[in-house]
Amino acid sequence: MLGETVCPETLPLLVDVAVAALAEDAAAVELDRAIELVANVARYYVARAAVRRELGLFDQALVDCGQALRIAPTAYAERALCHVELSQLDQALVDL
Repeated sequence: MLGETVCPETLPLLVDVAVAALAEDAAAVELDRAIELVANVARYYVARAAVRRELGLFDQALVDCGQALRIAPTAYAERALCHVELSQLDQALVDL
């Protein structure tokens, strides 16, 4: 879906479409490509974390949340959800 000629301005729309379709595997692939093209957008990491959480890839989702938080403080709720899935309730409470 995302080609090499995609301009950064269109990436948010493409990411939203991929996540909204929530064919999780396809969304993860599109988010990987979006991050390869523009790596400094916290929203992409948060979206990929949500997809990975839905896929049960909680540790990878936490890594994405950490990356998003390095860019902008927007991933605390998603990180808390990942901690809950991993039964790390004390760490989840810190993020809420």
